[in-house]
Amino acid sequence: MALLTPVGTLLKIATAGESLDDLAEVTAITGPSPSVEGLDTTELTSAVVTRIAGRTDWGNVSLTLNLSSANSTAVDALGGTQVDWAIIIPDASADSITISGEAVCGQLSISVASGSVVTATLELQVSGDVTFTEA
Repeated sequence: MALLTPVGTLLKIATAGESLDDLAEVTAITGPSPSVEGLDTTELTSAVVTRIAGRTDWGNVSLTLNLSSANSTAVDALGGTQVDWAIIIPDASADSITISGEAVCGQLSISVASGSVVTATLELQVSGDVTFTEA
């Protein structure tokens, strides 16, 4: 795999079952942030703790975007709904890496600063598995 060049990264999102569309004016994407539950399998007679991997919690995908007429309708429609999402990251070759999955739209916060653009932060709570593909 070649080095990643995050310039040109796209976020595609849609309510569950609909076709994915670009979400405009995204300025930052954070996540997913997986953690694995460790299940204790230590026998009572053992002096050493043993564990096996349990369920994976993919955490959240956090999006920061400039709120404008290009995306305010999409953001409003997403609140509290089940969505499909995909992050498409170009690399140095002609290929790209796609990270995709399902999520529930959680918290939406809006920030208004004097003399600045209006920004929104949208938290997607990942539900189900996350897929990484290289194309």
